[in-house]
Amino acid sequence: MYGAMMPPDWNQHQIEAMATASQAGGEYVESIGKTDLSAFTEHEWATLVRAIVIAFQDHLGAAYAVDPPF
Repeated sequence: MYGAMMPPDWNQHQIEAMATASQAGGEYVESIGKTDLSAFTEHEWATLVRAIVIAFQDHLGAAYAVDPPF
C-alpha cells in the first residue's frame, strides 16, 4: 500500500509503523468529525500530529525490542 511513498532504505518495521501511524491519524480525524485540515484548530492539529508520531514510535519500539535493526 505504501510502497511507492516509502524511502527505499526503510525496513519492514518502519513501513509497518507508517501504516500504524496512518491508522491512528485516521482514527483521530474520524473522532473529531473533520476532514478539512485547514479547518483544524491549533489544538486539533497538534493532537493529530501527536497521535501519528506516538503511534509510529510505539510501533517501532515494540518491533525493535523483538527484532533489533542491528
